[in-house]
Amino acid sequence: MYSQLKKICPFKVEEHNYLRGANGTFGGDIIRILESLPIAQKAKTLIHEWAHGLMHGDFAAKYDKQQMELEAESLAFSVCHVLGLDASEYTFGYLAGWGDKDAIKMLKQLAVRIQKATHQILSNIETAIQQKNAKKDLKFQQKVV
Repeated sequence: MYSQLKKICPFKVEEHNYLRGANGTFGGDIIRILESLPIAQKAKTLIHEWAHGLMHGDFAAKYDKQQMELEAESLAFSVCHVLGLDASEYTFGYLAGWGDKDAIKMLKQLAVRIQKATHQILSNIETAIQQKNAKKDLKFQQKVV
């Protein structure tokens, strides 16, 4: 799944052996993923960083770090859930760390933004799957004829 997500993602994806303690980063339209992560964690991290790119650009000054991390991780959890990846073990601790006692309140305030961006990423994934299936159908039809 990770390799397919890399192809679908609108940002360039690179793997690095060191990211200053982070699993991934986004900047300059490039997503950087820690190469030593397990494959499922790479997929989740890619989605998290994709969310940053989609929702925050190059971390414009209008967003604070807490909001950006709550949005990106919530989106990643939602997309992973739809894709059948269980990210709960990592996500809940991550959200609690960034949200403190105000996490629930903040998530409620950010829910519409998170939902819209989640829908956009899932639509990109769905479109890519449909295009791939259409190509397979065309190849099969060409073989039959």
